[in-house]
Amino acid sequence: MLDRLLLPTEFTLRIADESDRGFMIALFRSVRPHLFMIDLPSQHLELLVNHQYQLQQNTYKMQWPCAVTFIVQYRGESIGKVVLHEEKDLLHIIDIALIPDQRGKGYGTAILKSFSNMADRHAMLLRLSVERDNCRAKKLYLALGFEVFEAGEFYLAMKREPSLTS
Repeated sequence: MLDRLLLPTEFTLRIADESDRGFMIALFRSVRPHLFMIDLPSQHLELLVNHQYQLQQNTYKMQWPCAVTFIVQYRGESIGKVVLHEEKDLLHIIDIALIPDQRGKGYGTAILKSFSNMADRHAMLLRLSVERDNCRAKKLYLALGFEVFEAGEFYLAMKREPSLTS
């Protein structure tokens, strides 16, 4: 898959390994501030967060056993992750997240445009899900040509058909 992806020169993706666990837990924590609003002693809160992280990882492995987790790097520094599942004519972006100080700089847009361009070149459907209340992400996905095809209680499933003009 990576051999077909054309990222801007400052960005690289590499397959995550066990040494990335601390980074990935910190990233998980940063996108779930609601967990830290729970009134629990700090040691119990840490257990809860770690349990939720592990539950997420197990769910991904169960639902998409062939998915690959990549670390997003900008100028050699780890700034995020993307979890991808590829099938014949489908690229499913299972999860994409950037660390807080790298959000709002256009990096997510650049990465998603790279996936869109690759999908267009190979006539692949792009899919992803977004939390219903994540207005910023929904706005970005809609601007990039994604459309809602299924609405759940907490998430919206979105897709982007390949463009025939690319």
